[in-house]
Amino acid sequence: LALILFDGGLRTRFATFRSVMLPAGALATFGVVVTSAIVAPAAVYAFDLNWIEGLLVGAMVASTDAAASIARFKSLSISAVAKPP
Repeated sequence: LALILFDGGLRTRFATFRSVMLPAGALATFGVVVTSAIVAPAAVYAFDLNWIEGLLVGAMVASTDAAASIARFKSLSISAVAKPP
């Protein structure tokens, strides 16, 4: 995952990143909070963890939301530029 994120960061032009920075950042932030809130209780009950460990599992799973959000917005921006309305 680290290599994929690093490679994606190197290949992303700054103009493309700037155009999707605010929506992707907002979606990633809320997505991480929501995913953590859903995964943590499931991990606590499924794996018999305490709440701190469950929140850690939720945070690990949720950390990929930001990368997925930025990749999605990037693909939408590229397809919108490639296909005129």
